[in-house]
Amino acid sequence: MNKTKYGRHTLQYQAYYLTALTLIILAVPLFLNWAQHKPLLSGEESYYFLSIVSFLPGNVVVLLLLGSSILSIILFRFLAKKIRLPAEFQFFFLLFLIISPAFIKTFTTLSAVGLCIILVEIGFFLLWQEKYKSLQYFSVLPFALAAFVDIFSALLVLLLQLAFIKKKKILLLVVTSIGLLLNIIFFQPEFFRGPFHVQQALPDLISDLGGHSGMSLFLVLLAIIGVAFTWKKKNYYKWYLFLPVLLIAYIFSTQTIFYVTLLAVFFATVSFIRLAEDKWQMQFLQDFTIIIIILSLLFSSISFLQRTAENEPSRGDVQVLEWVRENTHSRDIVFSTAENGPFITYFAHRTPFSQLNEKNREKEVITQKILNSTYIGETFPLLERNKIAFVYITPAIRQDYPQDQGLLFLFKNERFKLRYAQEGHEIWEFLPEK
Repeated sequence: MNKTKYGRHTLQYQAYYLTALTLIILAVPLFLNWAQHKPLLSGEESYYFLSIVSFLPGNVVVLLLLGSSILSIILFRFLAKKIRLPAEFQFFFLLFLIISPAFIKTFTTLSAVGLCIILVEIGFFLLWQEKYKSLQYFSVLPFALAAFVDIFSALLVLLLQLAFIKKKKILLLVVTSIGLLLNIIFFQPEFFRGPFHVQQALPDLISDLGGHSGMSLFLVLLAIIGVAFTWKKKNYYKWYLFLPVLLIAYIFSTQTIFYVTLLAVFFATVSFIRLAEDKWQMQFLQDFTIIIIILSLLFSSISFLQRTAENEPSRGDVQVLEWVRENTHSRDIVFSTAENGPFITYFAHRTPFSQLNEKNREKEVITQKILNSTYIGETFPLLERNKIAFVYITPAIRQDYPQDQGLLFLFKNERFKLRYAQEGHEIWEFLPEK
């Protein structure tokens, strides 16, 4: 890339180009939501956190997310220089990362992983200050805060510190460990925060299969080639520390996909640069291969951006759940699938019967019994025993469950009354027995 005039120009001004690209890509989901009169923020995790920090207006949160994404890119460049990654490597690493669905998902939603990434970047930024060395002491604060995200993220922070910090390592390790211990003692955190959607290992990894996040199939293939290129090379041994940790973590929770993507992008960049720099006997074949790789990565990103228009909550969600908030008692429990729990909490200000992130096996079983049971003798006692007053139905539920059996069929019973409906979203009241 340094060999051409345009390549040198791009590398020289890559900060501007990458910042502009970040803003354009992240603006697309926000624009699509605005055009459909939906809330700008999408995703169950966003509304889980919004219900906690309800004092922050949604528009302010959007601005914070855009600002944090730009900050993340700036800090990535700073850290890449500190670990002496070449300018060309920095450019392609950040390019592949920015267009990855995992990055788009993380920085267009309120995400615990996104928060952890920013905190860790700030921690290293402060730690590696050479001109203002007094700032180094403040690095303990963001590292300690990152330990409060969840247990796995805290362990990952400790591993990063072991791998990349040479001086003052003991103090930082101690502070981060204390933060983790305090989190465990006082807050009893989850090992993995979430999940906030029904997890599917392969679709959540390969975005081309229609998952909530993930990365391009070609990026995965490039990463595998990159691992083969760097195998047993001493310069890369630090990066291999994270391979088994992240792969095992992903098996247990696909919420770790952004961490996995970061490592995959690193190895993919290694292989891409090597493919571009090697001398092929047929130059046109090399150029064609590189073009196909870039176009494939862009296709995955564009496909994912198009799917973001289908993300919840929809306008119908908001209208029906706001009706619930204004027309029902504050103590009423609303039944729906667990994915809808954060939306019920945030928009309706009511208690959902279940949420995915609760990881309550008993409620999961009861939810499936209510949704699938055909007999009122089984369904009605479950509703009564769990003090369920309303049932929230979405188009996705009607698509996933049969109309001629289970809960949807039982709506014909006189004890159910349709109270409000909008764009395929319905709220049914479960009436007391006469």
